[in-house]
Amino acid sequence: MGKIRVQPAITEDNIAGIINVNQRLLDEENQPKFGSIGLRQEVLLFRGNFVTVEKRVGYLNGTLSDLERVVDEYNLRPDEGVPDSFNKKLVIQESLEKSWETQNPKINPTTGEVLTYMGHPIYRRCLVVDKDSPEEDVYIIADNTVAGRSLHQNELSQNEIDQQFGPRGAKTVLNSL
Repeated sequence: MGKIRVQPAITEDNIAGIINVNQRLLDEENQPKFGSIGLRQEVLLFRGNFVTVEKRVGYLNGTLSDLERVVDEYNLRPDEGVPDSFNKKLVIQESLEKSWETQNPKINPTTGEVLTYMGHPIYRRCLVVDKDSPEEDVYIIADNTVAGRSLHQNELSQNEIDQQFGPRGAKTVLNSL
């Protein structure tokens, strides 16, 4: 796996060029309280005799004071690698269900089409977990069926897929990309 690097802040309101300040979640004094630190990593993926470079971006979320402590304790700087003592990894998990309400589905970058499996959009998230966590990458291969059918109209629900292939968070990979 490639080394995790600190992503420069993407919000105009930031701390140390690293911590993105969330202006939507304010404390009782109408001040921002939460933020995130972006982490990125390039990983070599081997699928049979074919190799690709996958670019991952995950966010470490927390209160601004806790995130400032992380920046200080690990001496994090924009566009630089994190020290080995940081002890984290970025894990990709794909699902047929949204991880948050406003999440957008995966899009084919060439055609702009939503990627689907059995008619359901595929959603992707990147988790920041401890290096020794059992969490592993979980991919769902797109089958190009028409998106938009409800789970009740589909042959398999997420629960049925979990029963067949193991629950999300398990070491099972549904399909490789």
